[in-house]
Amino acid sequence: MSKSRVRTLLFSIYKYININHKEGIKRTIDSFSHLTAQNQPKKEVNDTVQWKKQTLIAIVILITLYINFVATTGYSAIPIANLLALIIFFLRFFGNKKSD
Repeated sequence: MSKSRVRTLLFSIYKYININHKEGIKRTIDSFSHLTAQNQPKKEVNDTVQWKKQTLIAIVILITLYINFVATTGYSAIPIANLLALIIFFLRFFGNKKSD
């Protein structure tokens, strides 16, 4: 939607409710004051979410290692192949993330 179209819509709405556009814009901004930059999520929250995600991935890897090597009996070439496939999967999809 273009700027002129938005401006036309806003002015027509403000004209309909009998206030000038400056007062209407001021009221609109005041009504959304909870969206200011001070109220946005902090970096610590993002770090906590990232930490929880990495912990969950580590737990899944440990469970997989336990199932493949401790809980199985007999021939171990198949669990080793599964482990290599799992490592390649995680490195492919989770290893190339850039950290800020």
